Amino acid sequence: WRRETARRLLLEGRNAAAVAPLKRVAANGESEAGSVAALWLLDNFGKLDDPSLTAALKDKRPRVREAAVRLIEPRLKKNPKLADALVAMNAESDSKVRFQQALALGEVDRPDKLKVLAGVAMGNPTDLWTRAAVLSSIGPDSANFAINVLRLKMRTNTSKSSDLSPLMSDIGRILGSSQSPKVIQEIFTPASAMKGPNDAGWQRSL
Repeated sequence: WRRETARRLLLEGRNAAAVAPLKRVAANGESEAGSVAALWLLDNFGKLDDPSLTAALKDKRPRVREAAVRLIEPRLKKNPKLADALVAMNAESDSKVRFQQALALGEVDRPDKLKVLAGVAMGNPTDLWTRAAVLSSIGPDSANFAINVLRLKMRTNTSKSSDLSPLMSDIGRILGSSQSPKVIQEIFTPASAMKGPNDAGWQRSL
């Protein structure tokens, strides 16, 4: 109740003197919820700057990172530096942050996002919503996305076949509807050549 009342009063007052303390709370607040609220208040005040956002993307607290990604998304098309920061968020550990990151990358038009999206998808390949967010953001370049997924699979070789099957099934459907037989064959040939102990399951799905 106190937090909500303070937030309402700040919104109604829009006191310029509150901006600097809000930035400090966003960066170093004792409460994760308080830091998230500070970011949204700064956004409402029109005072949420790039340094605050990029710092929030690197925050140790996942809900702060999640809020930062959501706040960055509408700024991406006009701000390449924020796009750089979003693409640089590799190896995100929190599933909710990965989901928001995948959605936000749909606003970025650059080929290196496909490697990041492949990492997001491989981070939780059984999660329907994460896969949907990833696949909605890859754009027309489904072939390069598939190649990035397979490269990551070869490099890590940690996911079990049962874990990868839903993702590979989605990739197969997208490739079948958007790519030529030649391109599909170029992707399927190295994929089918993998001989790891857990590869047969996902290969059948693909």
